This record gives sequence, structure tokens and C-alpha cells, in this order.
Amino acid sequence: MNCEIIRDILPLYHDEVVSEESRRLVEGHIETCPECRKMLAAIHENVRINNAPDMEQQEVSGFKLLQKLLRRKTLAKS
Repeated sequence: MNCEIIRDILPLYHDEVVSEESRRLVEGHIETCPECRKMLAAIHENVRINNAPDMEQQEVSGFKLLQKLLRRKTLAKS
């Protein structure tokens, strides 16, 4: 399989939106091609790094919401 085609498919493969046949083709290819395997690893790492701040922000937002709700309950009891 041509590396260019596989590299075009890798982001879709990563997102798990390829057909079963395409998945098999990509997996067969990356077993034998270190360059495409490296590119897939880079995609995984890039997505992990780019999503990390969003997760932190969600945790902070959730914590702030919890604080706000607790403050309201405390004020309502007073």
C-alpha cells in the first residue's frame, strides 16, 4: 500500500471513523512501515497534548460551579 494513501487515512483511523477494510489496510501497513507508524504515534501525541488543557479547564469550571452551588446553599441556610 502506498504511504501517501495511508498517511491521508491516518487521522480518520485515529478518530475510528474508517471502514473495517480501511482499518485492516492501515493496521497491516503500519506493522511494516516504521515511518507511517511514527506518524500515527505523532497524531496520538498531538491529540493528547491538545486535549489536555481542555480537560483541565473543564475540571476548573466544574470545581467553580460546585463552589458556587455550595455557597448558595450556605447562604440559603443562614
